[in-house]
Amino acid sequence: MPNTPFPVRRAGRVLLPVLSVIAPLAVAAATPVQAATVTCTVNGTPVTGATVNGTDGDDTIDCAAVPSGVLVHGRGGNDTITVNIGEHASRGTDGNRGEINGGTGDDVITVRGGNGTGSGGGAGGRGNAGEIYGGGGNDTVRVTGGNGQVGEVRGGHSDCGNGGRGGIGNDGRISAHGTITVTGGDGGRGGLGVGEMDCDGGHGGDGNNSRIIGSGFDSRVKAVGGAGGYGEQAGEGGNGGIGNDGHITVDNGVRTAQPSVEAYGGNGGRGGETNGHDSYLGGGGEGGDGNNRTVDILVGGKGLVRGGNGGNGRPVGTGGKGNDGTVNTTPAGDYEAPGGSPGTNAPRSE
Repeated sequence: MPNTPFPVRRAGRVLLPVLSVIAPLAVAAATPVQAATVTCTVNGTPVTGATVNGTDGDDTIDCAAVPSGVLVHGRGGNDTITVNIGEHASRGTDGNRGEINGGTGDDVITVRGGNGTGSGGGAGGRGNAGEIYGGGGNDTVRVTGGNGQVGEVRGGHSDCGNGGRGGIGNDGRISAHGTITVTGGDGGRGGLGVGEMDCDGGHGGDGNNSRIIGSGFDSRVKAVGGAGGYGEQAGEGGNGGIGNDGHITVDNGVRTAQPSVEAYGGNGGRGGETNGHDSYLGGGGEGGDGNNRTVDILVGGKGLVRGGNGGNGRPVGTGGKGNDGTVNTTPAGDYEAPGGSPGTNAPRSE
């Protein structure tokens, strides 16, 4: 009888169980993934798909929130595209995570993140977390983060929650020739309980946290931080959002009285007050900085970066810095960067 070495017989016995485990995994991996879609109305007609196209003429396109992997394209004409607004608004969601392209023509693109939702104190959704392109012409792009939700009141007003944070205006990429405005959502107010509890306001959302390009002569970009929410009882007001905490470029500014780039920090929320509103129990929120990262204005044009005001309270909120980053202009230094004013602790007049 042949003498088979022990290691060979051992390997043969182990191999079959391993194969039996691998085979089912291969079958599971073959399950198809359903493509994302969006529902829009194009000139009054409902359209659902992974790609929604306009016509070669002027179109009105109204869409629900656009998920990743979906394209909304205006094509020709002067189009009006609105996303996550009005009857199509969805709470707590990002307005755009796919791609929106106006196509040729002078287009107006308006996108908003959903306001915070949930059991209380939910954060607002981002306005844009995908890509938005003007596509040619002289375009107007407006993107806004959703507002934070009011803090939840629990236990028969014996406990209160903090307000939700406002959504970021732009956390993706925007490129257009014309006017681009991005705004962070406002922070939610603290829940209104009973007594002197610590019910803080939510922070305002940043205007821009990623990339914006004004891609032609006389393009203008404006980034605004959201306001901090009010504190209630002994709670502090929320801090204002930063105007620009990303990278803004205007390829070819224009030397007029109006700045080519504006970045404004949001105002801090006021602190909580006594029931008679004759004194403050909570501190005011800090104003947001105007610019914390990078602004490039090429060829010509000037900038204005301004800090938000601090909120009223005890102690008062400090004003934000105008510029805590880099602003490049041609010629160099052609920008203003005033800081925000501090709040006050004087009683609020009714």
